[in-house]
Amino acid sequence: MLVGSGAFVVTVIGPHLLGMEAFLSQGVAFVFFLLIFLGVALGVARFQLFQLETWAFRILFYVVGVILLLGIDAILIFTIVDERAPAFALSLLIVALLWLPLRDSLARWVLHRKDPPHAERFRMIMDVALTLPEPEQKQRWHRLLSDMFNPLEIAPVAPVSVAALREDGLALAIPAISTLPSMELRYADGGRRLFSARDLERARELSAMLAQALESRAAHERGVSEERARIARDIHDNIGVQLMAALHSPDHTRKDLMIRETLTDLRDIINNASNPDLSFDEMLADLRVRIAEQLFVAGVAMRWQVENALAAALPLQTAHMLRSIIREAVQNALKHAAPTLVAVTVRLADGQIHVSVTDDGRGFDMDEARPGNGLANLRDRTEAVGGALRIDSDTAGTCITADIPLDTQRRGAP
Repeated sequence: MLVGSGAFVVTVIGPHLLGMEAFLSQGVAFVFFLLIFLGVALGVARFQLFQLETWAFRILFYVVGVILLLGIDAILIFTIVDERAPAFALSLLIVALLWLPLRDSLARWVLHRKDPPHAERFRMIMDVALTLPEPEQKQRWHRLLSDMFNPLEIAPVAPVSVAALREDGLALAIPAISTLPSMELRYADGGRRLFSARDLERARELSAMLAQALESRAAHERGVSEERARIARDIHDNIGVQLMAALHSPDHTRKDLMIRETLTDLRDIINNASNPDLSFDEMLADLRVRIAEQLFVAGVAMRWQVENALAAALPLQTAHMLRSIIREAVQNALKHAAPTLVAVTVRLADGQIHVSVTDDGRGFDMDEARPGNGLANLRDRTEAVGGALRIDSDTAGTCITADIPLDTQRRGAP
């Protein structure tokens, strides 16, 4: 509007006011008004006209600031300061300190803006994400959208994938997020204005934040559920069986040994829950101490060999699998084979942990013997993670070997 009408004034009206001939004929100069219509068309295409109130008030505030600057400058010159330069500098300082902060407050009050800082937005989004689904979560999401946009209507619509302006800004579509349905907001700020590109950007930001928060909550709940299932499985497979065996054992020495093993298993379960990533070499050192204590009480010698152990962050499932295999193999040897020596070998190679537990006790016939529940459960759990467990036995003793995949992406620096 300034360029189009200004060019007409300069080329036609201005020269006439100064008593000069116009630079262009009036008919030709009317072409400048096409710029106004081109600007309107561009504004509609880019939705900039939806922000007309913002532009208007911004220009108004700048004009008021200039008027205040000139007015204060004139008052200072006629009353307090005689020289123009100090008076202008002082008036500029007054306007900067008083008017500029007041201008933003007036803009928010006049334009009814509700634009909380990012920290406040995050808090409101987390309130919605941490609420149990249906119906309270939906009500809080509605309340948040109402606070941010103040629409006259909020109604469910057909599913949409992203936020979008509709009906030339009369409506704003909000996508479905998790269990929350798609919605359409109509008539922004109580019907006083259209939805703008700024509203669209804010809606997309809120939707992305809520989707990420809900995804994080779902991942946390899955982790909690998996950890509960692991603890329940460990208690069922190890603690319950060992306590029941200790309860019915007539041998007090055997009873004490089994109770000691049960306490060790309980300590492992608690440590696994509090330490999700364990150092490979530290875990092996701790396990060696416990196995040595167990064999010493039973009067059995131990040979422990470890190859290529790194100071790696061992995934919880892998660490627990390795401990369970070694402990179960040692316990079976003490219970059934009456050995004089148990050899444990752990080797890290080719992205796998290779472990073997060998005893020199009395073996068993592989065709006739049936493996116990402990080894059967270990075989199933090892195969479930892509590993393999083998049992070989003859008159010279028994050897249990296992290959456990190692998550190399979780490995730390040596």
